[in-house]
Amino acid sequence: MSSSRAAADSYLRSLDTQVQAQLQVDGRPAVVLEQTCFYPEGGGQPHDTGTIDGVPVLAVHTQADGTVVHTLAQSLPAGAVHVTASIDWARRFDHMQQHSGQHILSQSFLQIAGAATAGFHLSAQRVTIDLQHAAFSAEQLAQVEQLANSIVQSNLPVRVSFPGPAELAALQLRKVPEVDAPLRIVAIGDFDITACAGTHVAHSAEVALIKLIKVERNKSGQRVEFCCGQRALQDYQRKHATVSRAAAALSCAPADVEALLEQQLAAQQQLAKQLRAARDGLLQHECALLLAPAA
Repeated sequence: MSSSRAAADSYLRSLDTQVQAQLQVDGRPAVVLEQTCFYPEGGGQPHDTGTIDGVPVLAVHTQADGTVVHTLAQSLPAGAVHVTASIDWARRFDHMQQHSGQHILSQSFLQIAGAATAGFHLSAQRVTIDLQHAAFSAEQLAQVEQLANSIVQSNLPVRVSFPGPAELAALQLRKVPEVDAPLRIVAIGDFDITACAGTHVAHSAEVALIKLIKVERNKSGQRVEFCCGQRALQDYQRKHATVSRAAAALSCAPADVEALLEQQLAAQQQLAKQLRAARDGLLQHECALLLAPAA
């Protein structure tokens, strides 16, 4: 059975290993390695991408027996034995920032609002957590974001461990998974301790920034969209560019855009109201002319 070293070392970018088997997955070539640095999809986190001896890795999944299978863009050369596996580091580190940020945010929601996390989803487009809570006030959301970012700035160590039964029983886990297998524990200082198989940063400061984006209702309560690290910077850059363009179009300072838009919207609504009144008056006049007896 192959194994992934991503669980033990999220910073491992490449390794030399051996091919155990070449096979087909959904009509595509695939390979099993003796060891791999690739993270297989699971726990709400997408799989790594990268290359094996220069051949692009399209997907990575774990079979029921724990074997890690890499789906490839093309077959490795026949008889290939010794290969180099290399992950796409930018993608991996992005996932590490988002996933560690999620742990911090989940604990922040629990402490501020008593809201437990029911689900986590990470994709290239968005990151969300589902929370078992009816609604959040604007003040609660601000407090959650402030607490989460204070933990980021505290640069707490992020420790990964595989505790035995006695040690595990003594831990105050945020969420205890219903699995009958040894647990991998991720602890962010003493702030958050939970079972998780995903990849994480080594210190909370590497998350850089946590920004709440949107809150909406869903079947479990509330779905919160957020972003961390480089994604948060890119989100700010996009929004800053939008505000700057609006300020230039309105010939005002960026800080005055909101007030000026509100004034213009109010004026537009007043004009629309006057136009409707004028149109109604004109229709009434035309009706009166049509109904008037001929001279």
